Amino acid sequence: MKLTAAFSILSLSLLAGAFAQDRVGKPITLKSAPIRVTTAEIMRVTAVLGPQKWYETKRNEVEVDRENLPGAPGAPPVSSWPFGEKVDLGREANPLAKIIPGKGGINTPLFSLGLSFNGPTYPAGGGPVPPDSTGDVSPSTVLIASNGQIKSYTKSGAAGALSTTDSSFFASVRGGSGLSDPRVVFDRISQRWFVEEITTSLADGNNRILLAVSDSENITASTVWNYYSFVQNVGGGANGLADYATLAVDANAIYIGTNVFAGGSSFIGCDVFVIRKSSVLSGGPMVVTPFHTITPASGAGIYTPWGCTNDDPTATSGLIVGVDNAAFNLIQTRRVNNPGGTPTLSAAVSITVPTTRFPIAMPISTSAATTGSVDSLDDRMFYTRIYKNQTTGVRSLWTAHNIGVDASGVAGSSNNRTASRWYEIGDPFGTPTLVQAGTAYDNAASNPRFCTIPSIAMNLQGHAFAGFSLGNVANSPGLGGAFRLSGSTLGTIGNPTSLVSGANYYNIQSGTAFGKRWGDYSTTVVDPADGMTIWTFQEIVSANNQWGVRAAKMMAPVPTATMSATNITQGATQNITIDGTGFFDPDVSYPNHLSINAGAGVTVNSFTWTPTQIIANVTVAESAALGARNVTLTNPDGQSITVTSGITVTQLVKNVNGSLTLSNYLGSSANLTFTIELRNATTNAVIQTVNLSGLGAGNTFAFTTTQLSGNYKLRVKAGKRFLGVVNNVTLSLSGASGLSYTLTNGDVDGNNTVNNTDFTLLRAVWGSTGNGANDGADLNGDGTVGNLDFAILRANLGQSGQ
Repeated sequence: MKLTAAFSILSLSLLAGAFAQDRVGKPITLKSAPIRVTTAEIMRVTAVLGPQKWYETKRNEVEVDRENLPGAPGAPPVSSWPFGEKVDLGREANPLAKIIPGKGGINTPLFSLGLSFNGPTYPAGGGPVPPDSTGDVSPSTVLIASNGQIKSYTKSGAAGALSTTDSSFFASVRGGSGLSDPRVVFDRISQRWFVEEITTSLADGNNRILLAVSDSENITASTVWNYYSFVQNVGGGANGLADYATLAVDANAIYIGTNVFAGGSSFIGCDVFVIRKSSVLSGGPMVVTPFHTITPASGAGIYTPWGCTNDDPTATSGLIVGVDNAAFNLIQTRRVNNPGGTPTLSAAVSITVPTTRFPIAMPISTSAATTGSVDSLDDRMFYTRIYKNQTTGVRSLWTAHNIGVDASGVAGSSNNRTASRWYEIGDPFGTPTLVQAGTAYDNAASNPRFCTIPSIAMNLQGHAFAGFSLGNVANSPGLGGAFRLSGSTLGTIGNPTSLVSGANYYNIQSGTAFGKRWGDYSTTVVDPADGMTIWTFQEIVSANNQWGVRAAKMMAPVPTATMSATNITQGATQNITIDGTGFFDPDVSYPNHLSINAGAGVTVNSFTWTPTQIIANVTVAESAALGARNVTLTNPDGQSITVTSGITVTQLVKNVNGSLTLSNYLGSSANLTFTIELRNATTNAVIQTVNLSGLGAGNTFAFTTTQLSGNYKLRVKAGKRFLGVVNNVTLSLSGASGLSYTLTNGDVDGNNTVNNTDFTLLRAVWGSTGNGANDGADLNGDGTVGNLDFAILRANLGQSGQ
């Protein structure tokens, strides 16, 4: 049913003053504690009740006739804000009527469809129309709700632990009533799920608002759901049906907005309920503060009030947003102060936006030979959320709605298609200001595709994706989207892209004056596991005469990477630089993070990053295999880029040096051969042998080794005459230095022992001179075998080397 209302700009301004003052709320503590039910118990109820007995196909939407609203003055007739280059066509009555959007367009690469799957579908035997598509994601789970069905999935699309009807899910609090308008929000702060729905019964003059809160983010059979409910006129509001309930969650509160209809048919205004978050997280009882009639039945104010989901744990205020109730071209915002205590609702702040108009029903094929349409609902907001651009540190509000436009994307008097208008609003808790506005639309001269029931999200990189239903007579309604990157010119967005095509014909309802019901919601959110991936939940034609809620996982642009080939020695720690695009790492509150891998033996100690450069501090293990290594960078969303041969591991060579004291030796060390053996410290096995001819200045020696750092034994032997010496030595990354050994003289035959055999050999060549065959007997190296050599032998007789 549609209601007609006409307003003048003068009356709008007069009425606005009556409803714009600050309002102090009165918190109400509900008497009853929550009802606690596990997922397993819900599934047992589902098994007992069987398929849902539909209480009703969702009624025709009761709403204000917004088609004939006046346009608020001062709104530029453009498709994109801020303005770009102005074109003076002379004949235009309004010099702003034709404005070229800001130049710059969309950079590449763009988002890509990573995964999509059907959630709840129009059930066999019939069911509610439309589905009221809604969903959200946690780090591990996807939860999708529609009229009649609530189902969980893994993030790969497999069925999860919860697959039930909404009647079974809310069985403990719905009082036997039918249900409608499900909403789902995952709260990243508390790691809880919030599910809201309204009852449709007006048996006592009012319906009820139901809320379920999980005890964990991973929905399993043991997940406990806490159920709450309250009557829509709680605290003294007018009797009626709270319809089109919206749901938002922030650090302090849960926000539910409603359009209220007396007797279920006459629009009497809009309400907002602020639920103290701590009361439902602590097990109740719930504390709810109602703000009834924040918008009157006829006059300025927020139409279909939306709270803003916000994952900022430091937030102290909430925000209510919506289009204006009495005029096109306006967004209204109201701040909720002290939402976790005694809330106060601030005066309204109006934001003028580029011209908006009522959307047009999407034309579709209802059979091979007939055409019809699906209802684009109206120009209300479909989802609002506060998002943070981590690169700039700025938080802003993003939202979207339907509008009718012409082939240039401008909303005016010659509209012939429906477009998805989106906004970014800056300083939302201070002085809300329009940062940018854009329009996703098909500019085809004939048979354009319609973009309807949109929602938009911005990820932590500053990239945004708008999801919507996309179709026309030639293209069955499917899932569409449009992309913008953070560096794009303000107000610009890519062309509508078909991501999942509709199946075929759609002709569920008959006799609908405004087209077959479609929507009424959609949701687009950022994945709380990585802050990059964007998920959207939209209605599509999933089979002939069947709707489906389609979940789509949109992947952020794939990173690109280059680097100059870098040599790193085994055991070394140094920085490497990777240049490219699309690098990202979320703050520590997210579970998934940027990683860099160069294979076994290469450890990344730390890194700093910008979207175009990473400087990583890496350590290569001594034992790392030599040669070229590929460097793979993986963003938190799992998308990777590999630089081939980015690092080359080179051999680590250690220096070992020391000095030798050659006891009782007068000759030159250049005439001696030195044997140095590096041995296993435990087994004494020889690992490396080094032969040196002579010593350096000051009788020093030096050699290199590639053995790993650790404890070893080192054996030194000089020619025949000196006994071998073994000592423990520790190799570090730089080797070993400062070693000092004294070699004992007297071994004529070189068997490493000074004994009678050596005496016999020495006596046999007594008196000989020179360095010939008797060199070993010339113990002191003076060129003669004589008394001095005998004295050396006698002094060391009986000693042995090691």
